[in-house]
Amino acid sequence: MTSLTSTSSGNLGLPANSYIYSITPLTAQVGFKSYAPVLGPGRMAALCSDDSVRFFDPERCSAGQSSSGSTALHNVNSSVTALCRWAADGEECKNIFTTGRDGLVRLWDLRSGKKSMELSSPKSVPMSALGASYAGNCIAAGMELEKNGPAETLLFLWDPRKPGSPSVTFEESHTDTITEIQFHPEKRHLMLTGSTDSLINIFDIRQTEEDDALIQVINHRSAIHHCGFLSDDNIYGLGTDETLSFYTLSDPDSDQPDPNPAQLGDVRESLECDYVVDVVRAGGDWMLVAGSFTEKRVDLVPLRAPNSKGSLSWTPDTGSRVRISGAHGEELVRDVYAEVADANNPIVITCGEDGFVRSWKSGLERQGRDSVGKSSVQKSKSGKSSGKGEKARFKPY
Repeated sequence: MTSLTSTSSGNLGLPANSYIYSITPLTAQVGFKSYAPVLGPGRMAALCSDDSVRFFDPERCSAGQSSSGSTALHNVNSSVTALCRWAADGEECKNIFTTGRDGLVRLWDLRSGKKSMELSSPKSVPMSALGASYAGNCIAAGMELEKNGPAETLLFLWDPRKPGSPSVTFEESHTDTITEIQFHPEKRHLMLTGSTDSLINIFDIRQTEEDDALIQVINHRSAIHHCGFLSDDNIYGLGTDETLSFYTLSDPDSDQPDPNPAQLGDVRESLECDYVVDVVRAGGDWMLVAGSFTEKRVDLVPLRAPNSKGSLSWTPDTGSRVRISGAHGEELVRDVYAEVADANNPIVITCGEDGFVRSWKSGLERQGRDSVGKSSVQKSKSGKSSGKGEKARFKPY
């Protein structure tokens, strides 16, 4: 086990009782085969509950600057829910999209610090998820289903070259709040969505008719917290009940049936945790991020990739976990970014419901595999977050 120690922390000037929902690097990112982003001073953005996007230096966790010299974008949306990059592969991000429950999708130019585009959902339905494909000229936003709102859950696609009304609207593929939107890093025409209706859907965005565009439906059998592409043909699904499964991306040109999913079930006991944050990229590897309220820590557990193409045998390597003791105390950790460009000096950035971003580095204190002691695992489905309650954990936005 490797233990990380805190090097810096900061609240980025946020008001008291603020959350930080997510953190996003603004430097170059590429696909599966050559993923090696490198952070520079001030080159991360934090999506915050006061409807701001704040820029910070990941080394010092202090307020940094965007390309325009500003330290924050304020009032980006009313009740902001999501942020995504808008940049070509391998290029520094100079624009970001945001969305919120005001039903608006806005493009922000980081060089000028100003809004440069605004896309509106019909009837201003609230948006809960956002994704963008620069290469595919597509922005997608998914709807949050409200008790007294429209009965259907809508998914909107815009072509940024033709701003205005959505170029495509999908109305029947999901029946509850959309929680995740991702585009395949290499197969640019493929878009993945996840929802609290338990479905992970794969769309071919070259098709405009919903029946033709929806090419694969995966039933995770519990509300989706996060999901995404792990490789060229592998997909993960993480439920709000901490169930984890792996699936194969269907090949429309193959007559062979898809292999059965690899279902790990509720992973809290095996990971010795109270909740799972997400699956995150760390250099060329994937890691499960698992948190514990009771022990005030977060672990990054490597996911060992299958040995053969077509296999779904992704395996959590609990003996090689990276431990962050203290983490964000009893507060929920919302997002984690790991950079391992220098294997001897990795850096991990975390954010949470305490309103802080924190930077962690390795002391390279390695222990034997058998030294990882069993923790008291909280198996209850409720009481996830001290002071915040179950609702704060289960709402992924």
